[in-house]
Amino acid sequence: MNTTTFYVSLLKDSNTSIIINKLWFILVDILALICIILAILMSILFLCIVLTDKTCHTILMILVTNSCFAGFIFTLLLFWVSFFTLYNDLQQIYYQDLFCNFRGYMCYVTCFALIYSYFLQAIHSYITIIYPNSVFWQSEKFQYLLIILTWIAAFIFACPQIATNAIKYSADDQIYQLPLRISLLLCVLYNIRVYGIFTSPPKYHFRIAVTFIEISTVFFMIALFKFTDPVRTSIMKRISIRPNVVAATII
Repeated sequence: MNTTTFYVSLLKDSNTSIIINKLWFILVDILALICIILAILMSILFLCIVLTDKTCHTILMILVTNSCFAGFIFTLLLFWVSFFTLYNDLQQIYYQDLFCNFRGYMCYVTCFALIYSYFLQAIHSYITIIYPNSVFWQSEKFQYLLIILTWIAAFIFACPQIATNAIKYSADDQIYQLPLRISLLLCVLYNIRVYGIFTSPPKYHFRIAVTFIEISTVFFMIALFKFTDPVRTSIMKRISIRPNVVAATII
């Protein structure tokens, strides 16, 4: 009798834990999807303004646009990841799908390109200040060359991880991720994430980390609009023109 009661109680606790986990998983997945969709719309707006406004066609804006484009591709991949995570959580599916490996690889590629796009901006700022007379290093062709080399390096650098099946699927986190251990890829991309290499990370650590990344995408785009003067000026110019056009039409 006691044994039966114990097993029933254990089963109830297990079911309650599953329901609670499923609830907060779904709520977090929905929040992440909303933030990602907003970030995608904002990045499309940013790219459209850069393409249509000639005042944004400067060398520095080429580098900034490269960061925005890398962020746009990264948010598209995050949307793909979050959509399947939400679907799997709703259906309680705990195995990888056909494109799981490809999504993991492309996330590392775009993350590499995004991080090192900021590095290109830092190099350009350094050369502009320290070597203001060096025309070649500040030229448009040289910046395009650096951007192309960065993207090529991004695609090549993650290939060994795919070839050796180093990226594994985590059923708890519903994500295809490189395990936290000492590796060249992690040192280059996440040199500050040493906590999981020498310590035992908590359960759902990847899910929590990716959720923060997904939510931060919208704040990344807000900061990009805020600190990119040509794009912000172009938006304010377009907004200020509309009332004048309406008033002229009425007169």
